[in-house]
Amino acid sequence: MRLLFSILVPLLANRKGMLYLSLLCLLLTIAFGIFLLCISGWLLTASAILSSGLYFNLFVPSSLIRFSSIIKVISRYFEKVTGHNTILCLLVDLRTKVFESLMRFSPKELSKYRNGDLVSRLTNDIDMLDTVFLFFLGPLFVMILLSIFIILILIKLLPIFTFIYIFFICITIFFVPYFVIALSKNLGIAHQRFSADIRDSILETIKSHSDIIIFGLFPKKEDDYYNLCKNLSSVKKNHSIIFITANYINNIFSGIFIVCVLIICFRYIDKKYIDFPMFVGILLGFFGLFEITNTIVRGSSRLGMAISSAKRISAITNFSECSLYNDRLLILPSSGNIIFNNVNFTYDECKQSNLILKDINFHLDVGEKIAIVGASGSGKTTLLNLLLGLEEPSDGIISFGGCNINHCVQSEWHKRISFLSQDAPIFMGSIRSNLLIANNLASDEQLWSVLQDVYLDDFVRKLPYGLNTWIGEYGSNLSMGQARRVCLARSLLSESPILLLDEPTANLDHSLEQKIFNNLNNVYRYKERSIILVSHAFIPCNTVEHIYRLKSGLLLKEAS
Repeated sequence: MRLLFSILVPLLANRKGMLYLSLLCLLLTIAFGIFLLCISGWLLTASAILSSGLYFNLFVPSSLIRFSSIIKVISRYFEKVTGHNTILCLLVDLRTKVFESLMRFSPKELSKYRNGDLVSRLTNDIDMLDTVFLFFLGPLFVMILLSIFIILILIKLLPIFTFIYIFFICITIFFVPYFVIALSKNLGIAHQRFSADIRDSILETIKSHSDIIIFGLFPKKEDDYYNLCKNLSSVKKNHSIIFITANYINNIFSGIFIVCVLIICFRYIDKKYIDFPMFVGILLGFFGLFEITNTIVRGSSRLGMAISSAKRISAITNFSECSLYNDRLLILPSSGNIIFNNVNFTYDECKQSNLILKDINFHLDVGEKIAIVGASGSGKTTLLNLLLGLEEPSDGIISFGGCNINHCVQSEWHKRISFLSQDAPIFMGSIRSNLLIANNLASDEQLWSVLQDVYLDDFVRKLPYGLNTWIGEYGSNLSMGQARRVCLARSLLSESPILLLDEPTANLDHSLEQKIFNNLNNVYRYKERSIILVSHAFIPCNTVEHIYRLKSGLLLKEAS
């Protein structure tokens, strides 16, 4: 519960004005709803008892009924508007916070989560929290306020009834919801886990649809999906049983309470302390209270799931940020040399013997071009992640222009780098929009020029809409080689002084990759840029000044 409130309270505090207004409207709605039942019951009973309406003043009670009805309708409207608006704004704030936290994860931390699980945390888990205020906290707060007011009235008018009412309230808005929350927490964990598994199964099936069909895995995938859905359905069934049982228990106590009301009120009627119309008004007013207690029980069943959702969300938002993302004080120069000084790295800090990179030392001057080669899994991509600041060295220092890159503002460091990763994505949109991500001020002339450098200009000119051609989700309308060249062109379009290219010619034929390598060396606009090229391909002479080989975690300079 504390974890849930630690997430919601700061967000609610930012919108406390709307929150207070929503609570006020809810209080007025419930209070006037109960008052409306009381005065209506009193009026109808009194009218029926009196033999002649000539001696009964209908104006005051009927006016009160109309007034209460109008106030209830107006307050209900504004309660819905303000309450839902507050919660929708809160969900926007929370989704933004979770997304920002997610973007701070290093690749190592991000790899611990499945895609479907992350999507579920950003959607299902956050949506589950919207019920906390609307169906539990709001009604509970209002019920407590009303109960204090009712207890003060009962002490004055029906003292003996006060203790019975307090007992009833403690049972229906505290004890029953507590046990519902306790029982539904574990179900909430299972519900979110199976929901995440289902999303992950769908995403995996879409991504690997062709392989699933070709290898005959469809029946197995279908069975797996059926079992996941069956498990989720079972969890929902158990959750419904808990809610129905709690609601039944709540109704039993409500029935017992009504019996107590009848017994006590009849005795008060016999003693002439209250009359029969007042008794009916009191009875109907308590029936109005039962609606709120049922709402609280229903909300408590959702609160159990919301608590489990809060745990999953807090795993992201409360992620212990390493110094990689703390505030930096150093101001980076616009250009400078890159120096790796005795850099070691391991993914397991507890086992320093399992070093991925060992004593890495090299110096990259401004405008210098080097290549890093090595077998698959030798640590080339890890080295680039260190240079990008996505990971921190276990030991040693990486500096740019004399400044430790791990002690500066990461956004400033990334402005000085253009990076092409092994799995660089094609974003949904046109060729133009994909290229402008790297430089949104680039002219059409610059776009065509960079497409020419990757030998894609002729293909784009033949497209029906040229640069504005829609290339589909993940570049579905392009071949793998064409998609790779769009990503390479995007990286080259950036005006950053440093280019990091991880397998830039992947999925290209030998002739084309050699032409692109030559352009990196011969085209003037790349001559003054520092380039680190990671590749399995043969690198032509004069493409780079030096070639380094990663082997067994060591970076060795090869003979020129």
